[in-house]
Amino acid sequence: MDLGATDNPQSGLASMSCLSCKERKQKCDKALRGCSRCERLLLKCHYPKPASPPSPPPSSNGSNGSLDGNEALIQGFASIAARGQEYHGQVLNLILEHRQHFEDMTVTFFNSYHKWVPIVHQESFREYRNATRTDICRGLTTLTLSMCLITRPFMDGETPDPLRLSLHKALSRLFWDPESIAQPTLPLIQAGVILSSYEYGQGTSDAAYMTICTCLSMGQVCGLGKPPPGYDQIQFPFPGIWTPRDEGLRTWWASLIHERMISLKNGALIRPLNIETADTLDVAASLETYDLISISFYCEARAANFLDQVLDLIRNGSTHSSKKQLTFQSLDRSLLMFLKSLIEQHLGTCCEAVAIGVSAFVHLHQWRIGSTDSVFSAQDRLESCAAIEALIKIIANTGTSMPLNFPCQSQYSMQLIYQLRSQSDIFNRMADRTWGTGLNSWW
Repeated sequence: MDLGATDNPQSGLASMSCLSCKERKQKCDKALRGCSRCERLLLKCHYPKPASPPSPPPSSNGSNGSLDGNEALIQGFASIAARGQEYHGQVLNLILEHRQHFEDMTVTFFNSYHKWVPIVHQESFREYRNATRTDICRGLTTLTLSMCLITRPFMDGETPDPLRLSLHKALSRLFWDPESIAQPTLPLIQAGVILSSYEYGQGTSDAAYMTICTCLSMGQVCGLGKPPPGYDQIQFPFPGIWTPRDEGLRTWWASLIHERMISLKNGALIRPLNIETADTLDVAASLETYDLISISFYCEARAANFLDQVLDLIRNGSTHSSKKQLTFQSLDRSLLMFLKSLIEQHLGTCCEAVAIGVSAFVHLHQWRIGSTDSVFSAQDRLESCAAIEALIKIIANTGTSMPLNFPCQSQYSMQLIYQLRSQSDIFNRMADRTWGTGLNSWW
């Protein structure tokens, strides 16, 4: 928060509205610690000073009438990278200079990627976009680049799309800039979630994991993982209409979901959610009220919560045997009902939820197979082997009609389910060695 010379520290209020509220003609409560509107949008709150800061020098990357929009942007990014000084300011100048071209790409973002990962509210982004230069922070510049990047095609004819490559270089440089990381904002975290999705799609899962873990750390600093007022824990991102106030919660869940998808593939440590109970919806019944795309993000969060409960059971080795059995039975029953709803109703739109849910189911039964607790009999372990094999077969068979059942072509689901399917031979050999019968004979 930037204090102006007209502030009155004794009253705790500024004498004038902050620059952001003044520009948008919004009522400002003039709080010196930062007005409530800027606090809600995670903006730096600036108040007027006696002397206005000098205007930035005009950009030397003027639009060339002989170049199309993409080519002008590519040359602009190349010129900025070559100079290497005041990088953020020059990128911002380039965005403002080609404002309409960037706006067109963000419209594409809201009509495509945003439907599946709804974390940026259009009203908030409109306020960001129409703000004065003083209000445009590094996070917003980075978020704009990420939204444009995720909409670009992978190839331009027979070669990689050059604008996509230029956007990625600029985005990575801004996101990982120490000055950006040191002052995390909600737009910067949203940009990181989108960047991590892009990196995973490009096959660089290690880079995607580092990015998403950084987003989670910044989210903790910004308080995104804290329960809302009046609640003891964070809530699920319920489907339906949502407001700018929900952006932080949805961004936090998107970070958690994406981190779990990458961790399941790479075998990395998964951070606990620490959610003991939470209100949930009946997935099948909710389809009568909400559209499939609206409910898919909620289902992904539910699946992440199931995985957390399973991992908590596995980690808590000191739990009493009878409690272990009851917890196992409860989780097994709930997971089966959840997966049944997804598979029967809308597997394609919730493919990430299916992938995480199946992984949770496999982890749960694999734990019972390897458990030495006397509460689980040999028959129990054999049934777990059969349950894993049966579920994987169902998923594999459902996925044979790919265009209908997997319309979003989820890279996550395909890779995870393939990995699980390849493990069925391991379970089969385990049953042969332990009980003298394979899964095929049980099946």
